[in-house]
Amino acid sequence: MLKIEEDWFPGWFQHGHYNRQPNDDGLSDQDCVEVRRIYSLPTSLTGIANNFMWNDRDCSTPNYFICEKLQNDGKMNNIVFCGYTTEFCLVLRCGT
Repeated sequence: MLKIEEDWFPGWFQHGHYNRQPNDDGLSDQDCVEVRRIYSLPTSLTGIANNFMWNDRDCSTPNYFICEKLQNDGKMNNIVFCGYTTEFCLVLRCGT
């Protein structure tokens, strides 16, 4: 079953939904996503959201990645990771 997660950060309600996501204007190269809890406030400080939520992010930003593990502990094939640029992908093997 495929689950589509749509929990984008709604912005800080008390600040007029400041920093609502996704917020790329189409010119900022925020063409990748990450999961995070810490978002900037209008005061240049940061706040922690109650849950982890999606955030659009520049693809050149280094981030951890998530590996999928088979439920039956079977052997996994190589995983293609396209995390740093749109020009090439890294092939990784996630161990158990």
